[in-house]
Amino acid sequence: MNVSKYGYYAKTLMLPYILSKNKPPLEADIIVSHFGTTAVLANQLRKLGFTKGKLAAVFHGNDISKTRTLDVFKDDYENLFDNAEFILPVSQLWANKIKAVSGHEKNIHVVRMGISVDKFSFRPRSVLGNPIRLLSIARLTEKKGYQLPSLHVLF
Repeated sequence: MNVSKYGYYAKTLMLPYILSKNKPPLEADIIVSHFGTTAVLANQLRKLGFTKGKLAAVFHGNDISKTRTLDVFKDDYENLFDNAEFILPVSQLWANKIKAVSGHEKNIHVVRMGISVDKFSFRPRSVLGNPIRLLSIARLTEKKGYQLPSLHVLF
């Protein structure tokens, strides 16, 4: 298998392994692939005729913000951006990064994960007289949307 033609997953043998264990073609109206690095694999499988359907690549952030990832998948991402029908970053920040990396705006649409809080009116609530407390397990970074001055952190 030509690594320069088939990209990173040919080198790791992931692509030939998948091809050897399944019968093509796998058909779908839309192939939704979360994370750009996985979409690269879906794109290669589609190019080989192994899958059929439109490709939607969902970018969550880590897959487009890390220099090492961008270096490893540089050629694969170029091919993906040129061929996927839908490039779906989860924020405008990542949409802008994809535009800067790819050099075009083709098929880039922000699709947020979660809900739009602007569509709901706030009503303070309590459970048996106590405020409701929520637990979120995530990194405390600005892109997560936490308001740090009002955040209580437990360690």
